[in-house]
Amino acid sequence: MRRLFLVVLLLALARTAGAIDIKGKWGLGVGTGERGLPTEASVIRGKTTRTAWILNISGYQSLSEHDNADYGTTNRYLNVGLGPGFRRYTRPLEKLSPYWDFNLNFAGGRTSYSANYPPPGNSYKDIGYTVGSGASMAVGVEYFTPWHFSIVAHSHFVDLSLTREWVRHEGRTYNTRWTETVNLNVAPYLRLRVYF
Repeated sequence: MRRLFLVVLLLALARTAGAIDIKGKWGLGVGTGERGLPTEASVIRGKTTRTAWILNISGYQSLSEHDNADYGTTNRYLNVGLGPGFRRYTRPLEKLSPYWDFNLNFAGGRTSYSANYPPPGNSYKDIGYTVGSGASMAVGVEYFTPWHFSIVAHSHFVDLSLTREWVRHEGRTYNTRWTETVNLNVAPYLRLRVYF
């Protein structure tokens, strides 16, 4: 009986929430896996009843090792990204509010590859670097709960980037190149956001 009373009390205190409630508030968002990036966060600042400024932060790290009787290899990869964004809600008075984002991104990465071959002492190591910038458009729909957090379905649909890559081996730089990419893709994933 006590549980039922608490549920009824919470429902009675609950109010309708929407994007309009983010005006003047700060928010934190956490991604649950965007295109293989396990670490992703956003800092949000509500400016008006339908717009917000965003600071996106992302990171990815991996390590793979291969050893057998003849040789061993190690691959390490680290990438970090940071950039501002702008969000506009299309139905700010609703609990379920669609929005679109425009984001800029600045990223850098480091890759190291090392191998050991017989006889002992026969080894080499390459270190690769990437720096770049990009822009993206994204869409989403955010469900605002009455308890200052929301559940979001979010997807990038246009990604543009320009990246410079180079490799250093035994003090020399080689394999320098510029890469331009354009990706058109819809791949929704979930995000959680909290506002305070």
